[in-house]
Amino acid sequence: MGFKNIYAYNLAMLAKQGWRLVSNPQSLIAQLYKARYFPHCSFWEAELGDSPSFSWRSILSGRHVLAAGVKWRIGDGVQVNIWRDKWVPNCAQYLIQKPHQIEFEFVADLIDNQSRVWIPTTINSLFSLEVAANILAIPLSRRVLPDKLRWSPEKRGNFFVKTAYWIAREKVLENALTTTSNGNPTKSFGTDFGGLEFQNTLLPMINFKEWLLDCATNLKAEVFEKLMMIIWALWRNRNSMLWESASQTTQHMLLFTMAWLEDFQRASTTIAPTVQHSKPRWKLADLGQCKLNVDGAFVPHLTKGGLGGVLRNSSGQVQAAFAHTVHHVGSLKQFELLAIRKGLDYAKSLQLQNVTIESDCLEAVQEISCSDHDLTKFGAILDDIHELMTSIHGVQILHAPRSCNTVAHRLASIAFESDQQEFWLHSAPNCILDVVQHDCNHDT
Repeated sequence: MGFKNIYAYNLAMLAKQGWRLVSNPQSLIAQLYKARYFPHCSFWEAELGDSPSFSWRSILSGRHVLAAGVKWRIGDGVQVNIWRDKWVPNCAQYLIQKPHQIEFEFVADLIDNQSRVWIPTTINSLFSLEVAANILAIPLSRRVLPDKLRWSPEKRGNFFVKTAYWIAREKVLENALTTTSNGNPTKSFGTDFGGLEFQNTLLPMINFKEWLLDCATNLKAEVFEKLMMIIWALWRNRNSMLWESASQTTQHMLLFTMAWLEDFQRASTTIAPTVQHSKPRWKLADLGQCKLNVDGAFVPHLTKGGLGGVLRNSSGQVQAAFAHTVHHVGSLKQFELLAIRKGLDYAKSLQLQNVTIESDCLEAVQEISCSDHDLTKFGAILDDIHELMTSIHGVQILHAPRSCNTVAHRLASIAFESDQQEFWLHSAPNCILDVVQHDCNHDT
């Protein structure tokens, strides 16, 4: 199975038991443990207590691993403590410090319950600009949903022992390097493992071969190639010192090694013959149906962007179009999902049926097609999209290449630059007439 450290593997398995308690608090076993060991606090604040069972001791031993990987997905914000819990993406916990004489305790205090949006003035007054920007970019569902814990190392948010093992292994390795004076690393790693003492043979040995295998598995190919070249250069430099009493400086060694690697890659690269492929073109909707193309425009360091969309009938005539500016968004994928949601909003308000929505973001379309989205990073937006789809008869969301989405892209770019909210009904704005005509002329 690839598990080479039995101690870390045991911790990962114990973290899985803890995950079952926190992810399903209504289960009988979770209620039993709560009533017995932490009736007046949360699982994260629970202590060993008097006369604890062997299973409870063991679960607490793996809690450190579980805490390192879980993060809250914000729903209504009622369960999440602003200052203690992990809930802000891309933000170290030490950056979230509670100011003096502040009464806000829970994330719900930062959300406008009527409009289901963040309260920018409150957030900007409590946090630094960087932290505030990350908070304002967290998507909120329009429905009042409960907060949920997600396993952050996994894309879909579900717990996996494999990723928990790597977290546990990293923690145990760190602890082995900073062991206490009595030589037992388990003493400083949380509570004792079920009350048992471990021999040093169960603790990890820093093995070069195992470390190199980890690097080969986890690093990108180009990074691993550079690492191997640096290791080779160090060995070559060591031999030169040993046998020739000559050595290179670090700077010279790195420059020589990277230049050699670049020459080797250039000599090994084969240039494939160029093949001309015709780009796919936008196609008319089927008779009696309509097609809504949507897109998002985004510049990462600005945390703002534009949403654009155009609705056309089976004859190619523009029925409606929109261009909206959106602030406080963290990624292009989030923008694409917001564009799809905005398109569904207009489709519902116009009482459309048998409408096809096209987006050039394949990852966003694939996310929507998956029913298991509750614990994903953008689960709040996906929940809104699924809710809207149930209210529109005959709606489908498909992927289209960028060359088939030029009109929506133009509108999204206009929204990004203009910083306005525009909507056109039964007519097309002058700014897109040329690309609309181009689509119609090339339709096959």
